[in-house]
Amino acid sequence: MQKLRGWADVVLGFSLRPTMFARQWTGGGHRVLNPVLMVAGSLSVLTPLYQELGRLGGDSKTLLASAVGSLGPYLHYLSLGAVAHVCLRVAGSKRPLRTSMAMALYAGGGPGLLVSVLLLLIVFVLHSQYGALNVLAPEVPRGLARAGLLVFVALYLWFLWTMAAALAGAHACRLWKAVLAVTVATVVVAFPLYEVPIATGLHLQMKAGTEPRWHIESVGLSI
Repeated sequence: MQKLRGWADVVLGFSLRPTMFARQWTGGGHRVLNPVLMVAGSLSVLTPLYQELGRLGGDSKTLLASAVGSLGPYLHYLSLGAVAHVCLRVAGSKRPLRTSMAMALYAGGGPGLLVSVLLLLIVFVLHSQYGALNVLAPEVPRGLARAGLLVFVALYLWFLWTMAAALAGAHACRLWKAVLAVTVATVVVAFPLYEVPIATGLHLQMKAGTEPRWHIESVGLSI
């Protein structure tokens, strides 16, 4: 019970005050849950939800397969952290890569978890009411679809802001530099270089077209 309370404290502490959390973490002012253990706790929450989502979509998976698939979001978060780290190093930061990786995992295991759970619950409600697993499905009323999309975008931007705020605290830099770094990372990671065989979690997706000229073919948000 004490470990569960400690995990919940880290989730809420990072989500509500990411900059302060990061400063205390880098300064060693207090001991907090290891980011890997943070991810493990988050997986225990997300795995059964993703398993239920697969069942509703006609793709039933074992608990183990769902657990492996739930790792996908954290690979995405680490990618964001890695690209943002390069940007911050160019801007003058001296922090090691592991600092950015830790902040990325805390962001994914805290705000990322809260956003994913909320969005999955919204999807479950949509399925129960309209038989749809997508807020933009034709079965969903247009007004509700627009409201759902706005909620999705707002939550995604909040997740990105918490990551940027944490990186600003960890790298002891201006917030605008961290926001710019995360923005660049989001756009870079949005163009997949290869097909990821597992779920990639809450993320921006862009698809490039080449005919008749190079252009952004589609943009979307996905959980």
